[in-house]
Amino acid sequence: MKNLKRYILAGLCGLGVVLMLGFGINAMDVKADPFVSVRRNYTDESRNKALTTLIQDYYNAYDEGNLLALNKVAYPFSDSEISYIELMSKNIDSREIREIYSKKGIDKGSYFVSVVNDINFSGMEKSAPGLDFFYVETDEEDGSLYINNLYSTYNLNNSENQTDPYITSLITEFEQQPDVIRLQARVQSEFNESMEKDETLKTFFDETLQTEVSEWASTYHQKVLDQKAEEERKAKEEAEAKAAAEEAAKKEAEAKAAAEQAAAQQAAEQAAAQQAAAQQAAEQAAQQAAAQQAAQQNASSGTLVNFKTINVRAAADTASQNIARLECGTVLNKIRDEANGEWTVINLNSREGFIRSEFVTSITNNAARDVTLTRTVNVRDEMSENGQKVAVAQSGTAVKVECDYANGWSRVSYGNNIRGYAKTEYLG
Repeated sequence: MKNLKRYILAGLCGLGVVLMLGFGINAMDVKADPFVSVRRNYTDESRNKALTTLIQDYYNAYDEGNLLALNKVAYPFSDSEISYIELMSKNIDSREIREIYSKKGIDKGSYFVSVVNDINFSGMEKSAPGLDFFYVETDEEDGSLYINNLYSTYNLNNSENQTDPYITSLITEFEQQPDVIRLQARVQSEFNESMEKDETLKTFFDETLQTEVSEWASTYHQKVLDQKAEEERKAKEEAEAKAAAEEAAKKEAEAKAAAEQAAAQQAAEQAAAQQAAAQQAAEQAAQQAAAQQAAQQNASSGTLVNFKTINVRAAADTASQNIARLECGTVLNKIRDEANGEWTVINLNSREGFIRSEFVTSITNNAARDVTLTRTVNVRDEMSENGQKVAVAQSGTAVKVECDYANGWSRVSYGNNIRGYAKTEYLG
């Protein structure tokens, strides 16, 4: 059973082994105690229809191997996790939810969810108890729940997609809480009992499933190595072809230059005049092209920041795939505007992403300065009076103004790592 932990538990929580969990904290509580939320007792969510529907839709899509449906309720997924899901969906008929518990997450509308379920495996008469954990967030545009798959056990074990180190640092604290340990121990006990009572089920776990997962891991690893070797081969061929083409072009250019030199020797004055005129025209054309390109770039590109947490879409449509989420105050490299300015195209890790233009503003001053407040100022987690307060800076407090934005807000910091946003007009 221990040999299965890395792969089986990475995509299918609850096979009788205690897993890594999620956590969450309230913005106001974090200043007093960053672990306050994970230390609170579970909330029973078994009658929460929206949450139950989300988890059941995830199970149904996962167990059917329906990646399109799965991506509507959870994202992102790496290529290897997708391959692993395809393997596990062949061994699972269905999963039935028994209990759901939650604790508040790090952001407003986010939750860490523990789910006790019964797993029905293909060809097995009896089910096996399982325990899954999800990091659930709320989409700010439509208010729907979705699973942030960056914190799936698979990704936490394999580190294929980058996670927030602050969140992962709290996972250990979550695992040490008494209510979490009790739930893990209870499900573990149920799992052990089911293995003792059903020899067929035990053989399936100890032999059949372990063999399939081991073979999958070996095959997938070899596939990755083969793909890498093929990519290196193609890159080498392309490099050789490029070098050959450059060499041929060089020889052609040398031959052409020799011919032009011979012609120039026959009519030196005429050739010199033509060459000078051609060079002048080329320089003027290059200057005009550079000026046009600079004008176009200045008109459509620039540096922006978002004044609230926003989604990045794959296209200029709120129904398109959500490819990333940006925290408030993220510096963005704008490429252009689309849809009559309603959407802004940004450079997201060397690819294009689409965000709503209404949620971004420009930087007016990024020179940091120290000020002493002359009035009491609310510090919020977003550039909005509706943003949640993270602190209240009293009059006379020395704060650092890190950056000013065109929408009338500034990013400030002071004290013991307190950081947030305040109205620029209140900062003197």
